[in-house]
Amino acid sequence: MHPAFPEDEVKKLVAQRQDELRGIKDNPQQVLGAYFTKTLFGEHPYGRPPNGDEVSVGKITRPDVAAHYAKVFTPGNAVLAVVGDFDSADMEARVKKLFGAWKGAAPTPTAIPAMKPVTGKHVLLIDKPDATQTYIAIGNIGLAANSPDRAPAQVVNTLFGGRFTSMFNEELRVKSGLSYGANSRFQYFEQPGPFQMSTFTKNATTGAALDKSFEVIATLHSHPFKEEDLTSSKNYLRGTFPPSLETSPQLAHQLVVLNIQGLSRKDFNAELAAEQTTTLQEANRVIDADFPSDNYVLVMIGKTSEIAPLASKYGAVTTKKISDPGY
Repeated sequence: MHPAFPEDEVKKLVAQRQDELRGIKDNPQQVLGAYFTKTLFGEHPYGRPPNGDEVSVGKITRPDVAAHYAKVFTPGNAVLAVVGDFDSADMEARVKKLFGAWKGAAPTPTAIPAMKPVTGKHVLLIDKPDATQTYIAIGNIGLAANSPDRAPAQVVNTLFGGRFTSMFNEELRVKSGLSYGANSRFQYFEQPGPFQMSTFTKNATTGAALDKSFEVIATLHSHPFKEEDLTSSKNYLRGTFPPSLETSPQLAHQLVVLNIQGLSRKDFNAELAAEQTTTLQEANRVIDADFPSDNYVLVMIGKTSEIAPLASKYGAVTTKKISDPGY
């Protein structure tokens, strides 16, 4: 509640963070998502990595930190979730004693525009000369946190790339041996966030892995699922849900996330119910509406001297070096 933000500590932390951000580029899997969202969203706020990059972090000064704290870290802009075995009245009194003197209204909300899905086929090729594998991300703009498609899309994505026995992983890992893993996911924000498919493969099998990935997308759009597939997905979601709220920290986190997303407990429960009542017709509708097909962003991090010749097959190519500052 009363931070000092010592100048020397701010400078030290900025330098440490810059080193960390440069260092994680040694592991393409850690930065693939950042390159993907930057390519997909560009200068839109969702294109900015939450932890910044070595360029943006280097510009932060102590006055920036203090001004941001004064504006954003206010009780009017905070959510406190307390979960555990306690007397509610006693806990409320304790919270008021600790935070009752904390003052400050919420800042004016930042208006975040909704971005439309990209059209066309866009390829970003990032050169990492010492790479022995190519790291691949494919996707487009997906769904907002309050989208009515969220529940049926979750059922479909579980079958497509959301579990070990999904189509994507089965084709890339189990059947073809092109990768040790392949998955897909939606990220839900106030405005539509990204839908991203991710995998990796040896340099020599990059083309085969890409072809197989787009083959899986085409198969999805042929509406391959049957009622028994939906039942399997619903059972999986129902079975994996309880462990996600087993601990007090998990529950507290979920309560805060719901509040930030503007969703109530009723909304949350309604989504769980909607997953279980998703029909085959709804599943096929969201496949057509929410999963990319001919329009996408494709990001590859790898050894361009070996994989560049095949990149243009998948769209208009832009190139970068992983050593270039930022994303």
